[in-house]
Amino acid sequence: DLITRAKWLIFHYGKVHALFHAVKRGSKFLTCSQLETLFSLDIIPSRYFIQLMMLGFGEIDYDLISMEIKYKSSNISTSMIKKLSNKLKKPWAVDIDYRVLCNILTKACELYGSENMAIKGND
Repeated sequence: DLITRAKWLIFHYGKVHALFHAVKRGSKFLTCSQLETLFSLDIIPSRYFIQLMMLGFGEIDYDLISMEIKYKSSNISTSMIKKLSNKLKKPWAVDIDYRVLCNILTKACELYGSENMAIKGND
């Protein structure tokens, strides 16, 4: 049930962080209808949330990073190998559905205006 999921998120994470944890749970958890239910319960995306989401959105080429670690490991230090290995961890918003992303951005534009979104800013 969409309302039960939304209330569960609010109960466990609060209204401020509910949307973050919904996105973090992935595209199977957060659908467009689930997002609308969250918005109906007065969950709003903060500007900082939008900035973090845009940093984490998109695909990372894990094969390329693995090859870089494998073939450059003899030429680079251990600390650099650890740094490259950390890139293999999946960012929290990497698999968000494109329609959900558009709906979140649309809601944020309604709230803040397109000129005040500061997607590449640092709130």
